Amino acid sequence: VILFDLDWNPQNDKQAIARAHRFGQQNEVRVFRLLTKSGVEQHMEKRCREKLDLEKKIMGAGMFCPSASQEHRLDMLRSLLGLSTDAAKAASEQDVKEALTSPAELNRLLARSPEELAAFTEIDEELFKDAGSELTSAEDTPTLLVNCGRLMRQDEVPDGFCIGEESDDDDTW
Repeated sequence: VILFDLDWNPQNDKQAIARAHRFGQQNEVRVFRLLTKSGVEQHMEKRCREKLDLEKKIMGAGMFCPSASQEHRLDMLRSLLGLSTDAAKAASEQDVKEALTSPAELNRLLARSPEELAAFTEIDEELFKDAGSELTSAEDTPTLLVNCGRLMRQDEVPDGFCIGEESDDDDTW
């Protein structure tokens, strides 16, 4: 099977491969996927991988097995989402901290000229001064953005949108 044209729906490629096996094939089936280094094909291939990963998480979490208990399904879902252990949570929090971009760094990345950088910096200084906060590191950014009204406070987040939030009802999670 030679796959030379990516489809936005990765299931179509899986079906093409399955058809080669389904029609009484006795010989080995080889699958070749031809990709170019173009940004479009790389983006499509990445999206297809993400969709297949999402399918695995959804279908795997459903565990379409009547003998699986609710607790087993919940453990499986946490495992698939990377929320199964304290070590995974700590690693995830560390990844978030390392990925934070300070407002100064963001301004530097966005500015197309020294004049724009100065204007962006002035806007941020005014905004943060009004919030009564001072930015000392990238880790302070979320707190600073909440204080100046750019992000929701934890108590403003609608029910059901917080990671790790569990329902009292055993049938939902």
